[in-house]
Amino acid sequence: MFRIFIAMGLVFLCSSPLPAEKPDKLTRVADYLAVFDLEVVGSIDPTLARPLTESIRGEVIRSGKFRVMERGQMDKILQEQAFQMTGCVTKECMVEAGQLLGVGKIVIGTLGLVGRTYHLSLSQVNVETGETERMAIQTCRCEPDELIGTAVAAARQLLGDLTAAPPPQPLPKPTSSTPIPTYRDPLTGMEFVLIKGGCFQMGDTFGDGHENERPVHEVCLSDFYLGRYEVTVGQFRKFVEETGYLTEAEKGEGSFRFTGKEWKMSRDLNWRNPGFPQSEHHPVVCISWNDASAFCRWLSQRSGRSFRLPTEAEWEYAARSGGKGYKYSWGNGPPSGNIADEALEREFPQYPYPIWGGHDDGYAFTSPVGSFQPNQLGLYDMTGNVWE
Repeated sequence: MFRIFIAMGLVFLCSSPLPAEKPDKLTRVADYLAVFDLEVVGSIDPTLARPLTESIRGEVIRSGKFRVMERGQMDKILQEQAFQMTGCVTKECMVEAGQLLGVGKIVIGTLGLVGRTYHLSLSQVNVETGETERMAIQTCRCEPDELIGTAVAAARQLLGDLTAAPPPQPLPKPTSSTPIPTYRDPLTGMEFVLIKGGCFQMGDTFGDGHENERPVHEVCLSDFYLGRYEVTVGQFRKFVEETGYLTEAEKGEGSFRFTGKEWKMSRDLNWRNPGFPQSEHHPVVCISWNDASAFCRWLSQRSGRSFRLPTEAEWEYAARSGGKGYKYSWGNGPPSGNIADEALEREFPQYPYPIWGGHDDGYAFTSPVGSFQPNQLGLYDMTGNVWE
């Protein structure tokens, strides 16, 4: 029987967002844009709207073509104006909301399902004239967790970025003579990728790490399976609801909160309330190693298979796309992940630690799992997002 390993974060970011101001209360700025939640129609899971919308927002931010209003800022202004977004699905209603926000353009969209094929359409609308300026349509005959790539592709099409890299493609179907490259747990829907074993140089191969990452030494590993995505809030919630489990943070220990200048322990923070907005598709945070291990034991008992946390060597080997000499999971070049960058510094102007200057991933806190490109093994968020 093969063994299945699950990558879960063990130390987590827990902070509270700061309020933002409306761009200009009297004049709409032409290059200021708001992205509204996708309208999900038919039998599609409505909780897909939020992570797909955040992926679109992040792609618009990364393009640098517009100043994009953050979700919290939008919610705050519309609440102050007593504007109800529930049921606001027509272009005319969205334009009215855009006028209240004081933006020049809005992005709206719809996700539908015809047979087994998803259809995602986006429109860029001029708030002043109410005219649709650009449209983008993408289709995907795929699993729901592969729609992140479809949303990113649609956003790039809308922005006119026809040369951008295509969204990640699913792994090829196995033949009877090849090992199964993926395994999907029927209980949680979690997907696991087969990592072919091998030998690699483990540790600080670049010479700029910590002492406990030295000396560099060779490690050889057998084949193993690893979760394609970080464990989500929704998946962890299923475990808690079935077992009544209380995390160590919920038992009174709390978790750390970043105040903008330093980390402080806060007893009211836990995976349900990390101090910032999250959806069922965000990675679960504010849990300990013991909490993560309990999740693995539950999954093992329910599935009849063997689940556990990966070892340090297994995780590093997988993060480096099979032990390749990369500094980051995306390689040695510009970042492709949710990291400490200008988006974080914008949220915390007095952030005391180094950031990746010149990069803005659009997320001051966590991003929905799979929002960025995977590494060469098809694993997401191996660098960035939740701190393992």
